[in-house]
Amino acid sequence: MRVLIITNNCVKESGGWGRYSSEVIEHLKKRNIDVGVFEINNLNFGLFLSARKAARHCDVVHAMDIWPYALYAYFAVLGTNKKLILSGVGTYSVAPMRKFLQRTLLKIIFKRVLKVVCISDYTRDQIRSYIPNAPVETVLMGLTKLPSVTIEKSSRYPLILTVGAVKERKGQLDTFRAVLLLKEKYPNILYVTIGDLSDAKYVSEIRKIGNEKYIQMLSDITDVGLSEWYARADVFCLNANNKKNHFEGFGLAILEAGQFGVPSVGSANCGIESAIEDGVSGYLSQQGDTQDIARKIEEALTLKRSKVINFIHKFDWDNTVDTYVAYYQSMY
Repeated sequence: MRVLIITNNCVKESGGWGRYSSEVIEHLKKRNIDVGVFEINNLNFGLFLSARKAARHCDVVHAMDIWPYALYAYFAVLGTNKKLILSGVGTYSVAPMRKFLQRTLLKIIFKRVLKVVCISDYTRDQIRSYIPNAPVETVLMGLTKLPSVTIEKSSRYPLILTVGAVKERKGQLDTFRAVLLLKEKYPNILYVTIGDLSDAKYVSEIRKIGNEKYIQMLSDITDVGLSEWYARADVFCLNANNKKNHFEGFGLAILEAGQFGVPSVGSANCGIESAIEDGVSGYLSQQGDTQDIARKIEEALTLKRSKVINFIHKFDWDNTVDTYVAYYQSMY
């Protein structure tokens, strides 16, 4: 069996989508499945013929997101008996469906699709809200294992951590405001953000609050360095915001923190709901509610790390990819 993976050229990057694509590709290869990769950046009509050519000797075409990747995948299998699988990830799996033309195209494509494998229940339900008969199913992402480290705990307590590009959708400003609400009770509290700082306007908003002794903003951290920060953290926060058509599809960094036993506080009403068991591995917060976020951070400090580790064991790339392969091998 040969599988063509259609994805962005982010497979070499360490962000959530890059990790998702690269883990799927790596685990398929471990099963001795012949994998081809077709990488694109955006809608480019000149690439349709290239995608079809890349799929010529493939049995299955799997697009790692819906828009615009489903268009290339559909054209690649059109008029053939090749199987077509789509991944439902987040914003770009749902936002196009709010427009009549894109929704009409996707309805046609979905009739040809064997399965849309969604990384969270929220993404699955959002797709169903626009296309009720879409062949969607939740297949949870796996845990990307980071290097084990032995470190001394930070002298700052509690240490609150967010990993991800610093931007409004990730909610670092809301988290920092919540941290500042706790500084009277925890005068040594520290908030650390790790991620791209190119959104200068949003970064500036955070820095304007002042109180620089309560925050560090870092970027370009290696996997070992990331492990060290996870190991030091007391609570991981991803208080994401749904903004217009954009939402957090899952929150892979929550699992990364969880392998070190770190409980999480993350937003309800988005894909994060599939990454946190409320009251067990962390707490779900109300978007933009800094008082609620502060309360949930305090509550998360009391959670047992062993329960966090037990919870994340169900997120396993072998299970995820085994499910994908079962669809690749199934009949229409």
